[in-house]
Amino acid sequence: METCNILLVKDGPQDPFDAIGQRLALDPNVTLASEAPVSVEQAVVMIWEQPEIAVILIIGQETAIPAIASAIRAARSDVHMLRPQRRLRARRPFPQQLRRRTVAGGA
Repeated sequence: METCNILLVKDGPQDPFDAIGQRLALDPNVTLASEAPVSVEQAVVMIWEQPEIAVILIIGQETAIPAIASAIRAARSDVHMLRPQRRLRARRPFPQQLRRRTVAGGA
């Protein structure tokens, strides 16, 4: 099976997604282009010098992503870019669920 060469680009402070590189390194179908995430500036140089880099995983503040993607796209338009997403969702329980919880709680 062919492996995918991925470069992790990091912009900003510590992030919960920083450990994603360690997880990807365990996958035999993934080759990391760098042992640690690199800056946007380093990424631009690396993708120009290493055409085998196929995917860029961007880790950074939501507001910084468009500028990072533009810089990468300007350097090499054929590379795929991904970014992890945080999806926090509050769900209100239906009235029936509230009644069941109240009854189950001994009320």
